[in-house]
Amino acid sequence: SLPLDRHGFPVSNIGEALLGEFNSAWRKIVTECNEQARGLIEKYKNRINFVAYALYEEEKLSGEQFRDLWNEPGAEVFEEPGLDGDGNIKNIAVTSIASGADGNPNLRVTLPAVA
Repeated sequence: SLPLDRHGFPVSNIGEALLGEFNSAWRKIVTECNEQARGLIEKYKNRINFVAYALYEEEKLSGEQFRDLWNEPGAEVFEEPGLDGDGNIKNIAVTSIASGADGNPNLRVTLPAVA
């Protein structure tokens, strides 16, 4: 059993200098991962929004449907369409069509024209 401090955390048996180095290294790792994640989100922002809007309309997507949408031509230039006066998403149409061989509905997505 580990001894715990007054906050319930394990008591460290290392010195302050080593603990400071450890915390610094840990902070660097977390910062780098955060920056990398933010970069990926920014890089794929339009694709993420595209799939998110399709998910909003369909309420669920299979892995195959997600991959199809992610790789849809034009998804990389998709811009957030916003809502029309009735609260419906404008500039994108997502409709279910016949069920695929796996029993899941296939999706047909219409993107706004890209200039």
